[in-house]
Amino acid sequence: MDIVTMLQRAPLSVGIIMANLIVFALNHLSVLGAPYIMRPGRLDAGAWLTHWSHLDWWHLGMNLLVFYQIGPLLELRLGPLRFGVLMIALWGLLVGFGYVFGRNPSLGFSGIGLGLMTFAALALWGRGDVGQELLTWVGLNIVIGFLPGVSLLMHAAGAVSGALLWGVMRFI
Repeated sequence: MDIVTMLQRAPLSVGIIMANLIVFALNHLSVLGAPYIMRPGRLDAGAWLTHWSHLDWWHLGMNLLVFYQIGPLLELRLGPLRFGVLMIALWGLLVGFGYVFGRNPSLGFSGIGLGLMTFAALALWGRGDVGQELLTWVGLNIVIGFLPGVSLLMHAAGAVSGALLWGVMRFI
């Protein structure tokens, strides 16, 4: 989907991509200071904004690549209102997981990406091989969480949150 079509059909997804890019630019131009980081046991601005902050271009690019592929797909399938509710609920659950279970600082959009990927895999299960393929990617991304400097908690919490929200949103 080209950017004009995406803007027309999935405006919330475009806005989320732009928000990530803007926060990244403002962080790295020192307008907002250093990237916001979730610190264990704290519910401050960092707990909420960490999901929009990224360490470097590679980190930002990988997370936005996942979102670019999954976000518009779900926005088109759910509609902008339900997709917006999904995003806010996912974001809130990840903040909660980080607050309750966090032992190390974390930052980045990958928890949200894993949540959306898991939600999409379950929503598309039984419709060809797409759901199964997405669950393979979910598994690989959880394994990436075991790498040094990568938050296993946020990767796993994203996958768990995506599954929980799929279970709830099926009925509303």
